[in-house]
Amino acid sequence: MKTTRKISGFTLIELLIVMVILGVLSVVLLPLLSSTMRSYNETQSDIRLLDQLRYATERLAREIREVDYQLASGFNFSNMASDGMAFTRRASDAEGETSLFNVIICSDQNQISLGYANLCSNAYPLTEPVTRLTFDYLDENGNTLVLTPPPLRGVRSVQMTLILTYQGRVFQQRTRVELKNK
Repeated sequence: MKTTRKISGFTLIELLIVMVILGVLSVVLLPLLSSTMRSYNETQSDIRLLDQLRYATERLAREIREVDYQLASGFNFSNMASDGMAFTRRASDAEGETSLFNVIICSDQNQISLGYANLCSNAYPLTEPVTRLTFDYLDENGNTLVLTPPPLRGVRSVQMTLILTYQGRVFQQRTRVELKNK
C-alpha cells in the first residue's frame, strides 16, 4: 500500500491573491496616512507659531505693565506710536535699590524687538514672522486716545494686537494691559 504525504504550503495562486489584496490596501491607505502626516505637521507648525506669539505678547505685557508712574507727570512714556513705544521703567534689585531704565518696543522687518537702550538696533527679537503690531492707548473709560499730541497723562491701559499671516492663515492675538499706579 502506498502512503501519500501531504505537503503543506501556499500555492502560487494564493500568494498572488494576497499580493493583490495588499496592493489594493496600500493604494487606499497611503493617501490617508499621507494626509494625516501632513495635517500633523501643519498643526505642529501652528502650535510653534502660536507659542511665539503668546511668548511675545506676555513678554511685552510684562514690560508695559511696569511703566514708571510719577504723580506729577503721569506715566513716563517718551515715545508713543501705533507700531512701537518707548518708556521708562522702574526696577528694584535684590537689595531693594530702585533704578530707572529705558525700554524700547519696535516692530520692523516683520519682527518685534524689545530693547533696553536708546536704539532699536540694540534690541533683541521676540518673534520673527509677525505681520503687524499695533498699540492703542486707552483712557480710564476704555476710549482710544489720539496720539498727537502725545497723551502722557490720560493713558490708563495699552491694548496691543499682534497679527501673523503664515501660509494663507491669519493668527491674531490681542491683549489689554492695565498700567499700575505705584
